[in-house]
Order: sequence, then structure tokens, then C-alpha cells
Amino acid sequence: MDTPTSNSLFNSSATPIALQPDISSALVQAPPSPGPSLPSEIVNQVVDACDLLSILALRKCSCTLYAHTVEILLLNRRKILRHYVPNPDLLWEHLEETRAVIAGLAALSFILRDLSLLPATLDLYTSSAHGGRLEQLVEQEQALPIDDIQILDDPWNELQPNICRSVTFATHDGRYIAVNSSASLSPLDPIAASPTTAVINWVSPYVFACGYPALTLRRQSLGLPPFGPEPLLHSIQHRLCELGFDIRSEPAAWPDYTLCASPPRNHSQQPCLHRYYVCPRQGRFFGNKGSLLMVFNLADLNLDHLAQQRQPPFGVATAWRLLNAYRDCDGCCVHGDPLLPDVEYTLPLVIVGPGFSLRGMPPDSH
Repeated sequence: MDTPTSNSLFNSSATPIALQPDISSALVQAPPSPGPSLPSEIVNQVVDACDLLSILALRKCSCTLYAHTVEILLLNRRKILRHYVPNPDLLWEHLEETRAVIAGLAALSFILRDLSLLPATLDLYTSSAHGGRLEQLVEQEQALPIDDIQILDDPWNELQPNICRSVTFATHDGRYIAVNSSASLSPLDPIAASPTTAVINWVSPYVFACGYPALTLRRQSLGLPPFGPEPLLHSIQHRLCELGFDIRSEPAAWPDYTLCASPPRNHSQQPCLHRYYVCPRQGRFFGNKGSLLMVFNLADLNLDHLAQQRQPPFGVATAWRLLNAYRDCDGCCVHGDPLLPDVEYTLPLVIVGPGFSLRGMPPDSH
């Protein structure tokens, strides 16, 4: 059988639906003429009850539905920061200035359209060149009383992979804002190095992205169990299990993918499922066919301006493969992957038009 069964995210060509193969295709044509007239309140209620893929499909149907879906998405985006700060619009401006993004469980709550999942800590990610400025903006925010500040800048002291510095601000209401500076010029590097696919997502002032929507939107995640004392990984996986996620170490462990996977030639290898964009060893980037990369408002976005300002995913982005595979696959993902050399797990890249070009950059270059 060629395609997973009982899987609404796959169509007959085995490509996830509503997922964009490149940046330019995320900018669809103008919405068609207005559809049937319904009371605005009813339309908003219907749209707000939909999942993310349904919303993205609805906004292509008519001008009326387009307006309602954009309104819902922008409202959800604002509510993320409203959970942590009294003035979310100002913090979004700070993120725009420093080309930063929201990630972690906060971004996952947006992708799943369930803001009840918002954690106590808001994780912000920016590049090594803008980390200091974002820390300054958060600390000097008059509307955000800070109780305490914790600084981690030792890469051997509980820092996540690909992070050179993490500053956590504790607020009066018991919530936290963590400013994480990437070890490279890409704010997406630490996100791509996450230990489980469920949190390889991000939200910026203009764009939102999900690295593995075919899994994440079904509450499935690839990830290994923690080895030894790894409090961060223990915490993430425990929370994901509480949210109903099914975590496996290999995609063929799920019945749908087992049906479409050819038996590996070597028992020490796992079946390669690169055609479904779920092979752990496969080179990936935000904007390829297996990812979801969408802008909030297609009508108002000036793509050239976004590129000139180097707002994510423009500027320095990231290519990655998962760090959490027990076994190599029996395909060409490790030796011969067209995106990543076999020794690399994350690599800065620059997206150019509908494609990409790779550029090697030392972590401390500016």
C-alpha cells in the first residue's frame, strides 16, 4: 500500500495537504468573490471551532471567509502574548525589531489552536546578533514589572542545544519570559535542534511554521526517551503525554506508516520514509513540502519588505535533521541527502526565492 490509511492529512499523491513546498507558494491568489452572506457572529463561531488546516482551507473560499479567518488567526496570535504581558502589541514590535520568534509549548498551542496549553514560560528565540537587544527591551518594559532575572551563559550548564545564552525574566504574576540567544545567526537553530518534533514550530509577527504538521496536528511526535538525568527532555515529554501526544522513536512504529514502509534491507536500520517527510535522518527546512509555512495576512503582506528586513524565515534560516534517531534509515538520508551533509544536524541557510542556498557561518560571526 502506498499511502497511510485513515489519515486525513494525506491525499492520494502521499503529500500532506495544505502544506506549502516553498515560500512563494504560501502567497496564494486573491480570494474569490464573496460567498453567501451570513451573520458575522455565526461565521466567526464556525471558523473559531475549526482546526488550523481547516482554517487555512476556508480562507481560500471567499473574501468573507478570508476576512474572518485572518481575524481569528491574528486574535490567537495576540492572545499568546496577552497571557504573559499586559501589552502584547508592544512585545510583538520588540520581536519584529530583533527578528525573534515564539517557540516551545506556546507555539505548539497556536498550531493546535488550544490556548489552554500555554505554559508558565514564554520561550523567545533570536539570533546571536540580536539577543542582547531583546533582553534590554524586555527588561526595560515599564508595563512588565520584573521580580527576578536568571542568566545562563555557560553552554555546559543546562542550556538547550544551539543556544549560547538564556535569560529568564520572572514577572509579578508568576509567569516567565525566556530570551534564548542562538549560537548562530539563525534564530531557528535551537528550535530545529529540539529533542522532539512536536515543538519544532514557531510564530513570528508575520509568519507561523510547523516542521512536522503531518505528525503534530495528529498529536504524534518523534522523540527518544530521556537517557539519564535530562530534566528538560523529561519535562517536555511528560507535558506532551499529558496533552495526549503519542511519542515514538521511529515513524514506522505507527500503524499508518508501517503499512506504507518497505521492510529494511538490514535489521540494524529503520525503513526510510522520506517521501512522507517523517524520516528522522532526512534533511528538512521550514518551507519544504513536508512543513507548514504560512503568513497571517496574505492580502496585506509585502513579501519584498519581509525579505529586506530579514524577518524569519528570510535572513538566516536553518536546515536540520533529527538528533533523536536510534538507527540510520535504509535510504539515502544519511549519505547522499541533497540538503545536509551527513555530518551535520543543523546548518544555517539562506532562502532565496522559491529555493535555498547554503552558507556556512561560524557561530560568533556578525
